[in-house]
Amino acid sequence: MLVLIDAFFEPIEVYEAYRQEIENALREPGSKARNERGQLSISKFKSIGNQIWKA
Repeated sequence: MLVLIDAFFEPIEVYEAYRQEIENALREPGSKARNERGQLSISKFKSIGNQIWKA
């Protein structure tokens, strides 16, 4: 789950993605953040996930 919030900590969007899709994205060769630290960018999560709620 990815919950995007505004400056007042109110949710504005919620995304979900399957674990397998996230693991596959993390294994792809590329950036140091993804390959060494296991971090996925917000834009990448949004591209593989589905938006399930929007304010």
